[in-house]
Amino acid sequence: LRVQSSIKRATRENLHESRTGLPTGPMVEEEINRRVMGDVSYTELVYSVERFSAYHNAYGFMAANDVLNHAGKMIQTVVVDKGTSDDFVGIMNDDFIVLTHSADVEALDHEIKTRFGQEVKAFYNFMDADRGGLVINEGTHDETISPIMEFASYTRPQPTQTR
Repeated sequence: LRVQSSIKRATRENLHESRTGLPTGPMVEEEINRRVMGDVSYTELVYSVERFSAYHNAYGFMAANDVLNHAGKMIQTVVVDKGTSDDFVGIMNDDFIVLTHSADVEALDHEIKTRFGQEVKAFYNFMDADRGGLVINEGTHDETISPIMEFASYTRPQPTQTR
């Protein structure tokens, strides 16, 4: 019984990404396949956090994980509010995946990007947020500013079922 419980827990933990708690890997692929096989029309939106690496390097992995956790919860909230009851949110690597049946995908996409842009500033210290980004290579001749993180998104073409 303990072995079975350990196997179930390990399987469950591998199906949910540890930083966000969102479904990942096989669960995302299974959900996409289910929609393709069901011949249901949907839109797949993919979001990546621009300049996440610079933030991670400056603030560390714990703060970076907090950003991803918050982003995942925020996307779920927006999808519940603006999407449909059949929508799905998952994560593959560092990309958030939204499968939606929404009639207004542009509005959903806009709301997700806008909310992230507003809320992510809270993860920066006051000076970085006020200046609009991180100073990279401070005090050197190649000092630059890495702007505040934002979502980049694209719509992935819907796979077609072969019969």
